[in-house]
Amino acid sequence: MRLLVAVSNEPLAHAIHGALLAGRHEVSLASTGSIALAAVAKESFDAVILDESLLGISTEQLIESLRNARASVLIGVSGIPGVFTEEMIRRMALHAERPIIMPLSNPTSHAEVTPSSAIEWTDGRAIVATGSPFPAVSFNGVTHEIGQANNVFVFPGMGLGALTVGASRVSGKMFLAASKALADAVDPELVAAGQIYPSISDVRATSLQVAKAVAHQAVAEGLAEPVADLDQRIEEEMWFPEYLPYRPI
Repeated sequence: MRLLVAVSNEPLAHAIHGALLAGRHEVSLASTGSIALAAVAKESFDAVILDESLLGISTEQLIESLRNARASVLIGVSGIPGVFTEEMIRRMALHAERPIIMPLSNPTSHAEVTPSSAIEWTDGRAIVATGSPFPAVSFNGVTHEIGQANNVFVFPGMGLGALTVGASRVSGKMFLAASKALADAVDPELVAAGQIYPSISDVRATSLQVAKAVAHQAVAEGLAEPVADLDQRIEEEMWFPEYLPYRPI
């Protein structure tokens, strides 16, 4: 997969860059949205990731870029509400059979597009995940569940797995193991409903699987010593919010 990342926050840009490279994707970095637009005018990408560097760029430029990029994945972290317009989404849907649209900005009022609009403008073909919680969307008699793309699915498990085995550092392969564990946590029924993240109600169980994958990867890489009964040890180390009963005095 070829991706173009244009985020003005340099540490974030390089973090995204490293994570994508770990998954063996070909990644290009652009420092601003305008440079990204220049890049997609010359070559195509499977996905384009843009943030607030979009400010000052016209909708016409974005539409032209989508036409040139022929991207099948659109990820928004801009904080600009409604920046993914109907014309942009419909343009993307012309060449992408199941376009993936991820308006990740918080809160819901800052989402780049609402799930209902994205699904309507793609005739029900879009796979949508959002940064903020949105209700399910019904379109032409089909219910589309909207997954929440929240880092709470990964980072608690990353910490638990790394700490349990005493990893000397956190590697790119450990993040990749966490990503695969997260993907495996999405039941086929959810995928059939268009949901590409587990339900938020399953976050604890998902975190446990992520922690196990991360810990095993750390040991496999030699970043931690082997631990006997590792899976059980992680379960024992996992905090549970249980409190002693109390009564007012």
